[in-house]
Amino acid sequence: MKRIGIAVAMVFLALGWTLAQDHPEKQKTHPGFDALKSLAGEWTGVAAGGGDPAPMRVTYKVTSGGHVVMETVFAGDPHEMVTMYYLDGDDLVLTHYCAMGNNPHMKAAPVTVEAGKPTELSFTCTCAGTGLEGQKHMHLGELTVTDGKAIDSK
Repeated sequence: MKRIGIAVAMVFLALGWTLAQDHPEKQKTHPGFDALKSLAGEWTGVAAGGGDPAPMRVTYKVTSGGHVVMETVFAGDPHEMVTMYYLDGDDLVLTHYCAMGNNPHMKAAPVTVEAGKPTELSFTCTCAGTGLEGQKHMHLGELTVTDGKAIDSK
């Protein structure tokens, strides 16, 4: 039974890859999403939200043909978390997969980019996602990309 499931999955993956090659979609641009893409790589810093400051490592990876930016924090730790940033129409959104077992969906406020100034991204929970009822979960997220080489998050 497992072999049939794996074979079916392989067929769907191959079909998806083939369709993507035959019909490349024009990449949408968004100033906030472009700023997030510029962070691709590994970053180190200090986590200071809600407790004692602690060393932190964050990885950003552009994936899915450039349509998604995946953020991983605390990689390899029991509290590892992943956030997926992507465009939904003209909106920059994220889904945060929390170590607490919930996954809030958030939408960014409109972004204005000025040359030489930091790109500030502010996300607000849309109250969509799973595991949110009666649980603590992230409601707001702020991210400042200062030059594509440094980041500060709140």
